[in-house]
Amino acid sequence: MCDIEAGKARVKEILESDYAGWCGRSDYPNGAFADDADGDERMAEALQSRYTIIFKDGRNYIKVIRSEGIRQSVVGFIVRKETKGFKVGDILKASSWHAPALNFARGHVDDEELKLSWAGI
Repeated sequence: MCDIEAGKARVKEILESDYAGWCGRSDYPNGAFADDADGDERMAEALQSRYTIIFKDGRNYIKVIRSEGIRQSVVGFIVRKETKGFKVGDILKASSWHAPALNFARGHVDDEELKLSWAGI
């Protein structure tokens, strides 16, 4: 049986660490911290602190929401209850704010090598 809470924590950690890696690779010329010797590091920390993952439980799916300040968008869904041929813990791409794409699962929360991107599943 799949442990959904552990799976949610794992998805959150992967998405947030992927975002942190992206922030570290990003180049912000003329950034807010450009004159500071530690500017690149401080800019990455400032960007990372804005990015959080929120989970909203529904009847059949758990919505994975990316929150950046006041802006929110759906990253994907985790299957909460076996439905439409999907197993509990399957990760689905978002089709809209309210529904997942039901063509195929993009992964499972228990997969050893779970490939997720901060920008979307």
